[in-house]
Amino acid sequence: MGSRAGQRKTAVVITKSLWFPISPVQSSILNDEVLVVSHLTRAKQYPERARRRGLQGDVVIDLVLDRDGSVRRSMIVGNSPWEILDLEALHMVERAAPFPAPPPNYRPGEAVNFKIPIRFELH
Repeated sequence: MGSRAGQRKTAVVITKSLWFPISPVQSSILNDEVLVVSHLTRAKQYPERARRRGLQGDVVIDLVLDRDGSVRRSMIVGNSPWEILDLEALHMVERAAPFPAPPPNYRPGEAVNFKIPIRFELH
């Protein structure tokens, strides 16, 4: 057997790309999701205790916004291995609120629902 010394581990990330035509309504929905994620990202903080311990993980939150951009509900639907990161994801939502209001052509009269993955990763 050969030696593994000197070999480096690499990670490959595969992302979805849109290769099919989308309607103006679908395009509007995608733009709204980008705006919500961008707004949420500005409130992201890495918990210092998690940073010191080298904790990393992915959290998925279910975010429901009212038509004015206020948060109706936020909950974790995909836990990381670490409770401190899960709690930080919910605190991010609190710090980011209120969110930009969705345009009127997006599901008029209804709350707007997003599932947002949040990655906590140390470099």
